[in-house]
Amino acid sequence: MFSQSEKEAPVMFGKEMRNTDRAASEELKTRFLDTSFDSSKDTKVIRLQVDYMKSNSQYVVAHFVLECCKKLEAKCITTATACSLFHKFFIRADTNHYDPYLIGAASIYLAGKIEDDQLRLRDVINTVHATLHRTLDTLALGDEYWNMRDAIVQAELFLLRMVEFKVHMTHPHKYLLHYLTSVRDWMDESEWLTYPIPKTAWSILQDLYHDSYVTS
Repeated sequence: MFSQSEKEAPVMFGKEMRNTDRAASEELKTRFLDTSFDSSKDTKVIRLQVDYMKSNSQYVVAHFVLECCKKLEAKCITTATACSLFHKFFIRADTNHYDPYLIGAASIYLAGKIEDDQLRLRDVINTVHATLHRTLDTLALGDEYWNMRDAIVQAELFLLRMVEFKVHMTHPHKYLLHYLTSVRDWMDESEWLTYPIPKTAWSILQDLYHDSYVTS
C-alpha cells in the first residue's frame, strides 16, 4: 500500500526503539518510578509514574494516550477515539517501523478534531512532551518544538491514510449510560448512593481502551 520510504518513517520522540518482546505483565511491574517521602505528614507517599522511555508496547503507549488526554481534560469520547485510532493504526503497522508515541500524539490531535473537542496543537505538544519526559517545563518555541509540531502534523495525515479515512466510530459509552439509568431506577436510592457503580463501570470501560480488541 505504501512505499518503502513511507514504511521506514523515522523515530521522532524516542531516542531509540525499545524492546517489545517483554510480556505486558512484566512491563507493568517495572514501569512505575518515583517513590518519595512526605515529611509534613510523616508518612511514606508512593507516587507512581510510568517510565514511557522503557517500552513501546501498544498497552503502555495506550496508557500514555489516556494519561495525556486526562491532562488535556479531553472529553471521554475524544479519549476513546484517540485510543481507537492508535490501535487501528498498529493493526496495520508494526511498532518497530514507527514511533508509537508520535502516532499516539497524532491520534490525540486528530481525535480532538473528529469529536469537535478544542485541543490546541500547542497544548498537545506541551502535554505529550511533559508526559514523555516527566517534566513540568513548557517546551520553548525553538527547534525541538517546531520539529515536534511538524512531526505530529505529518503523522496525522499519515494516520488518516492508514485508517483509510474511517475515523467516525461508535463507542459504547452511550449504551452504558442507558444501562446505568435502568439500574438506578431498579435499585433502592440508598444503595445506589452507597456503592460506586457508575464510577466503577465508567473506569472499567475507559480501561478497555488499553487493548486493541476494543476496535474489533
